Amino acid sequence: METYSLIIKLNSTPHMEEKSSRDEASLFDAAFRVPGNTHLQLNMHAWCDKAVEYLDHAISRTQNDLRSHVQRVYLYIDKKDADTVYGALVDLFIILKESGRPLRERMLEASRTVLGEKRYRFLVQHLDSGIRATDAVPPSRTSLLSKGLSGTNQLVMKQNSREISQQDPLEVAHDHLEYGQIDEARKVLEMAILREPHRPELHQDLLEIYRSTNAREPFLAMRRRLNADNSPLADTWQKLALAFAEES
Repeated sequence: METYSLIIKLNSTPHMEEKSSRDEASLFDAAFRVPGNTHLQLNMHAWCDKAVEYLDHAISRTQNDLRSHVQRVYLYIDKKDADTVYGALVDLFIILKESGRPLRERMLEASRTVLGEKRYRFLVQHLDSGIRATDAVPPSRTSLLSKGLSGTNQLVMKQNSREISQQDPLEVAHDHLEYGQIDEARKVLEMAILREPHRPELHQDLLEIYRSTNAREPFLAMRRRLNADNSPLADTWQKLALAFAEES
């Protein structure tokens, strides 16, 4: 039987003894840690949703955590939800790329009865090549790593441009930073500031990227384009300019 290290916050409620075991997990907020646990199939029972939430977070933070990927696939198989199983498999294929074929094949076969024939056939076609995050794939609401394109057997579609344009550039930049895509986050913020120079939070995040990555040349180029002396954070732009000047 697996052992788990938990940080548990009890949600106080009267008559707790009257709760069934099915409702037991709802009494707590828990952060799961499974240190050194070699089991790939986690027997979580009522804690399944909390464990999945933890694994999603772990994979978002450390994409190459292969054990968490496999544990996540098995937990979704237990839930018998085709879309979640498919999304977890897509993420596993993205991480492994063209390597680890025996593992991808084993996980795909374990998922076949839940997955559905169409999605199963799609993943079989990628057993040798793997999947890249930017590849066109049948869409899934649970894939954490697939980006940019969704596909069907007949059509490959880019995300609706109106939907993209309505997304806050600050959120887009933070998504890039979450995956370590610093240059992409910087470019998003630069374009956003040129369109909306009055937003101080955009300036703040961009200046922090320049400072933390020592990006002197992009900083100087942006400062010339922007006329930063008239920006909401003019003093901060000036301070960073002085700091870069002292380093040169």
